[in-house]
Amino acid sequence: METFAYLHIAQEYEYPEEKEIKLNWVNPAALTLISIACSTWGGNFAGAAQAMTTLRGDTGADVIYLQDLLRKAGYFPSASTGFFGGFTEAAVHDFQRSKGLSVDGVAGYHTLKALGTSVKPVAPAVTPTPSVTPTPPVTTPLPSQPGVGNATLGFGDSGVGVTRLQDLLRRAGYLTGPSTGFFGAVTRESIKLFQRANGLPVDGFAGRATIAALQNAPAVATTPTPGSPTLRPAAITRLLQPGDSGEDVKALQQRLTERKYYTGPVTGFYGDLTEAAVRNLQRSNNLPVDGFFGAKSAAVLR
Repeated sequence: METFAYLHIAQEYEYPEEKEIKLNWVNPAALTLISIACSTWGGNFAGAAQAMTTLRGDTGADVIYLQDLLRKAGYFPSASTGFFGGFTEAAVHDFQRSKGLSVDGVAGYHTLKALGTSVKPVAPAVTPTPSVTPTPPVTTPLPSQPGVGNATLGFGDSGVGVTRLQDLLRRAGYLTGPSTGFFGAVTRESIKLFQRANGLPVDGFAGRATIAALQNAPAVATTPTPGSPTLRPAAITRLLQPGDSGEDVKALQQRLTERKYYTGPVTGFYGDLTEAAVRNLQRSNNLPVDGFFGAKSAAVLR
């Protein structure tokens, strides 16, 4: 009897349009019994109905429990807050719509039953956990030198790391001139030449593998021994273009260096710096600027 009245009152709350109840068939004696029952249990029924109904503006453990049910059903993606606001109401709307219920945003008996419960227990009080900001780990900066940690050096870098890199390149015979501490086009070209000669990926960056190879490379004398004869550059007998290599390319680089068109290392490889020097030569002498060293370029160079 009590359960029937409990469900009846909850259903009336969730579906207010169905509150009109026909009682023509009830005789006066039955009406008297119903009146006594309502006066006896009315407070309990009202309390049960109120406990089972949650709506916008409510707060507390009941709302937390509802939000937990909605999240379990996939309709409330955030943490349970204990406050029935617009976000919770929208979640109730979506759930009611998906279950074919009356879409009123009120978590009544039918909505709770569809969520998997008909009796709503009181959830334990939730003590908010104080937010603790994690302390960032203390990191020691990497020393600025090539080949240490992630200190890959590339075009535009500067500092003692670049100076040490240039020292290694000059020691291996891939860089002429002083160590400037600036990673420019000359240093990049020298790195590419070294990488190509040692079977490394040719990217122009001084990474861990490149630095290790430079440190293990044999030292090459870059200044002539006193009393040794001066070597004459080899003759240039063919059209030279980017990608070529050999003694004639080395001779071209030496002659371009003498004429102040080339400031890079004399490596024997026709790369970006050599092409740029040839283009400057051609531009200065009103020749077609194509970066190829042919007969006309050779004539003005001589």
